[in-house]
Amino acid sequence: MKKHLMTELKLSSIKPEGWLKEALKRSEKGMAGHLQEAGYPFNTRFWGRSYNSGDKGNEVDKSSWWPYEQTAYLIDGQLRTGILNRKAVLINRTKKQILAVINNPDRDGYLGPDFLKEDKELNRWSHSVFFRAAAALYDLTGDKKIIAALKGHFLSGTSHHEFARDVCNIETMLWLYEKTGERRFVKLSERAWKGFNRRYPDYASADKKLNRDIPIASHGVTYNETAKLPALLYLYTGKKAYFKSSVSGYRKIEKYHILADGVHSSAESLRGKDPMDSHETCDIVDYQWSLGFLLMATGNAHYADMIERGTFNAGFGAVLKDFKATQYFSCVNQVVATSHSNHNPWRTGNHRMAFRPIHVPECCSGNSTRFLPVFAGRMWMGLNNGIAAVCYGPSSVEFLAKNGSRVQVVEETGYPFSEVIRFKFSMKSSCSFEFRFRVPGWCQKAVLFINGKKYTGRLPAGTFVPLERIFNNGDLLELRLPMKVLAKRHAGGGISLERGPVLFSLPVKEKRTVENLPGLSTKKLPALSLLPVSKWNFALDLKSSEGNIILEHTHVGGFPFDPGSAAVKLKVPAREVRGWKVIESSTCVRQEPGKPEMQRLSKGKFRLTPPLPAQKGLKKRLGGLEEITLIPYGCTLLRLTVLPEVK
Repeated sequence: MKKHLMTELKLSSIKPEGWLKEALKRSEKGMAGHLQEAGYPFNTRFWGRSYNSGDKGNEVDKSSWWPYEQTAYLIDGQLRTGILNRKAVLINRTKKQILAVINNPDRDGYLGPDFLKEDKELNRWSHSVFFRAAAALYDLTGDKKIIAALKGHFLSGTSHHEFARDVCNIETMLWLYEKTGERRFVKLSERAWKGFNRRYPDYASADKKLNRDIPIASHGVTYNETAKLPALLYLYTGKKAYFKSSVSGYRKIEKYHILADGVHSSAESLRGKDPMDSHETCDIVDYQWSLGFLLMATGNAHYADMIERGTFNAGFGAVLKDFKATQYFSCVNQVVATSHSNHNPWRTGNHRMAFRPIHVPECCSGNSTRFLPVFAGRMWMGLNNGIAAVCYGPSSVEFLAKNGSRVQVVEETGYPFSEVIRFKFSMKSSCSFEFRFRVPGWCQKAVLFINGKKYTGRLPAGTFVPLERIFNNGDLLELRLPMKVLAKRHAGGGISLERGPVLFSLPVKEKRTVENLPGLSTKKLPALSLLPVSKWNFALDLKSSEGNIILEHTHVGGFPFDPGSAAVKLKVPAREVRGWKVIESSTCVRQEPGKPEMQRLSKGKFRLTPPLPAQKGLKKRLGGLEEITLIPYGCTLLRLTVLPEVK
């Protein structure tokens, strides 16, 4: 039984255009194409060694699964970037590494490094990341050796995949069922999930905890990767208990943990909604990846809203705009980003908020290469007879209608900065199919024109609208999504402004210093420390709400996520807050959350982003009225997003 309301397309059927095409090119010229040049572990062969063929290759660290997870992220990100960019050099590089594993199984069928073969906690987690790349390669090439090798691996009996994140291999087992129709992979998946729940009944992502309406106490990546699995099981079994668990688990993320930029806090564990809470770059990507499965299981347009919000804001906000460095932790409010500016309780004062190609550990570095391909892969999804426009951006897609006609849909838009999206249909002969499009939850007055004639049907917010009709070559659909500027209030008297899926921030001009970090960076992929050199300590004074906000379309051209090319700006009234400044200290306390025994005092030269000033006494600290300019969050590096509010 399959319960897919929408299905993933082959990535090769999607073609990025406009700003998305430029972003993927920049990513290719940056970390996605060159991270292996920066240092360990990306400069080793790891998965590329033929482990069971006597290939000694580069001897590598066998003490941990970590390097295999991190390099698997990069292999997957490089391959998907290569597919979207039609770049043979990236495809061939990753294909060589993947086939080194696929072509060299152990005698019993096991794939991968021999020291991870033993069935114990976390030994198989990195396999689940690597097998995503193998699945993407199969979708591109149709190489049946990949299917045969993966079948042999999971039927080898070398693991029950019940331990911790090892259970994430359910994702590949169900993919195998999708490709082969062999029901035993569904049975293996259900057995693994049952075993996981038996071993870890009190894990936040176990069924018992997923269905309780309480804040989540879990490592962020672990929760994302495991809490989505019941939704996947529902897709292939139709069992509603699975459906309920995942939906409940992700509802709690939004209720207790989501930050203003659309991704939950996770530094490293899930935290609250305070403007000082941050998230790992890994969680930005994994949240988007997981939401895609929730979307396929439920058909709920809200999950697509959240994928967009997290991509346009948190995703672009965590990387340099040339994609040559990323943060490990990023935050809605970060006015300093140096090797000593991490303001999170986890490792306070360390490097994790600096922009580097390689952080230690290296997971966020590898995973950052995946966020654009993950978004692109969720833009379009297949229907039983048709296509669904799920997440919006400039692109095109090709698919086969049921009558065998090849159809191309070109999406022309400046979204998320533009309100207008045009869909152009091309085909040799007229054919009937369903075209499904999304009206975002934030849009109350959507308008659709079909070949210039206004559509009179309902266009409710937060839904997918189905159009079943005979389409002709040259048909044009124009969707208009009016965007209002909205103010949202946050804990501690903070306020933020957004328009459609885009959050706005006060950009802080920075002084850049290149750090000399051999083995973690190169001249081409530098490690940077950023110090603020412009005023940022403002409170918003919106006494008449929207009447004081001026929306400005700049039409300057260029890449719209570059700070100087922001397509839209907001001019807003504000007042300087005297005495609110960067925290400078020679000591700080580093701790592991929930483990006070791990606290220790560190000495150094620390500069930390300060929390919002208290509302009590704020009025006495305010300067005169000024106009400040906010730009899209994704255009910024240093920024103030949740500002104090003058009440």
